[in-house]
Amino acid sequence: MAKAARRSPPSRLLRSAAALLRELRAQQRQLEMQNQALHESEARFRAMADAAPVLIWMSGGDKGCNWFNQQWLEFTGRTMAQELGNGWAQSVHGDDIDRCLSIYHSAFDQRQRFEMEYRLRRADGKYRWILDRGVPCLDANQEFLGYIGSCIDVTRLKHAEDDLNRAQSVGHIGSWRFDAVNKRITWSRENRRIFGIGEGVPISYQAICAQIHPADVEQLERIWNGAIPDQAVDFEHRLLVGDQVRWVRERGEFEFDAQGRLRGGFGITQDITEIKQARQDLVESEERFRAFMTHSPVASWIVDSEGRYRYVSPMYYNMFKVPTQELVGKRISEIYPPELAEKYLFGNRAAIDAGRPIESIQPGVLPDGSPGEFLVVKFPIRDAQGSSLLCGMALNNTEHRQIVTQLREANERLGKLATEQARHLRELAGELTRAEQRERDRLYELLHDHMQPLLVAVRLSLSSLSTRTPQADCRRIAADANAYISQVIQVARNLSLQLSPPLIRERGLVPALESLCRWVKDNHGLEVELNGDPDAEPEEIALRLLCFNAVRELLMNVVKHAGASRVSLRLRLVEDGSLHIGVIDHGCGFDPAVVTGGSGLAGIERRLGMFGGSLEIASRPGRGTIATLSVPRNSEAAAGQARKRDAASG
Repeated sequence: MAKAARRSPPSRLLRSAAALLRELRAQQRQLEMQNQALHESEARFRAMADAAPVLIWMSGGDKGCNWFNQQWLEFTGRTMAQELGNGWAQSVHGDDIDRCLSIYHSAFDQRQRFEMEYRLRRADGKYRWILDRGVPCLDANQEFLGYIGSCIDVTRLKHAEDDLNRAQSVGHIGSWRFDAVNKRITWSRENRRIFGIGEGVPISYQAICAQIHPADVEQLERIWNGAIPDQAVDFEHRLLVGDQVRWVRERGEFEFDAQGRLRGGFGITQDITEIKQARQDLVESEERFRAFMTHSPVASWIVDSEGRYRYVSPMYYNMFKVPTQELVGKRISEIYPPELAEKYLFGNRAAIDAGRPIESIQPGVLPDGSPGEFLVVKFPIRDAQGSSLLCGMALNNTEHRQIVTQLREANERLGKLATEQARHLRELAGELTRAEQRERDRLYELLHDHMQPLLVAVRLSLSSLSTRTPQADCRRIAADANAYISQVIQVARNLSLQLSPPLIRERGLVPALESLCRWVKDNHGLEVELNGDPDAEPEEIALRLLCFNAVRELLMNVVKHAGASRVSLRLRLVEDGSLHIGVIDHGCGFDPAVVTGGSGLAGIERRLGMFGGSLEIASRPGRGTIATLSVPRNSEAAAGQARKRDAASG
């Protein structure tokens, strides 16, 4: 018994070890079964992934990809070894790779789902658009293992989207959708263009309201807040895009849940700015057409192929003796006698068949009952539906004949005026020649009677000098020569001032006349009292010179013929804007009806007439003379005055 007791502990130990061994073998068998199940599950997953019609990839915790399904490898034409890690990025389009990696790394760091589109090179070398979605992988203990993602080829969808964007761009129609639950707003490219919000700019309620015209914001809020199920909205409003106002039409439908809460909505935005402008242009065009036809001297009408009036201008009623004041909607056969109506309809059909305008002269009766003649033009057009219409226009040819007669008479008057103008020009040329000769004679007189004797006297005085002439005589002779030369200089200065007074160009007419008055007093003893309006100044130098020369010639006439010691010279502007210059003396006077030679009045009058001016002389023997010059202030007014004078003389 003692020996048996001493052996029992090892027996229990052996039994415990055997039990532990059996348990370990059971656990091993279970682990093997689990591993087998895991391998079978992974094999099934890989088989399913390889058979799936999508591209599948997996990555580890180091962001590097560690597996791709067979579809991916066949799509890219690359091996598993080439794709592992970041090898897959070699097939991504160069313009997309940086954006893709940025999205991938950002989502990986935050353990978030991601979605991105990029172009992936296919085995044939062509790039296809791929939609890639990735989700994080977690184990049973929620430990992060990496990512698993799936990709689908969306190239056709992208092309369809591009086609839709192009179609929307052509039609100026954008689309929108909003998700009230997830607070997400999606706009098409054209919708962004219409609202003036660029690509990449987040779409928000505030951003939308910022583009809406302030006057329309309240209306839009009422429409959105009043949305109800199963009822679409359709309204127009304005946008402020930059500095332009853009009109749009919004149409949409809203989605509600079973409790009546708004879940979202979708709709379209149509840019109707051009349509609005076209409507406005059409209204304005119709208004212009009606205004034109209302005041046009031409009678116009439009009839359809059955002879029914579509439009009749007001002049039609005035030009023709129509028994009714409302023709639109009535047929020609209802208005005119059968024979006349048939004649009109025959002419209409002829114009429609010819497909071009047909012009004719037709007799008729004027509103006063007298016979008349009308020039009628008929031509076919088509309305918006393509139906044939006939337009007619009629002009009273009687008035045309009167106009032709008036034109013939006007041409005859113009011929007479041209002849008279030519005669006038010949007379003016003769007067200019005579004036030039008078100036030559005056210059000869100044040179021969004044300057030449003085210069001869200087030469004689200087010729008497010699080396033996006493100093006192030299000084006397030099003083005499200096006096003679001073007189010559004064004569030359007076001559230059008379030919072209510089004050005319430098300061104007009135200062030049003031200088002339002083010269007349100093050289001829005639006192001239000048009263000039400061605004009485011709705008052009040619008119200033004309006035100056005319006044100078009138003053010289007073010196030569009037025998007066005092003259009044007055300048003033009259209501029509012309300049009046009066030269008034209290001399002997004369009879203007009696032609007197040497006065130069006819020449002054002709020169003024060429500039649209005139000269009036009021004088009687023993009662003095009033000479009044009338001159326009500029050449444009001068031309108008000349035309009026020629018309009056014609």
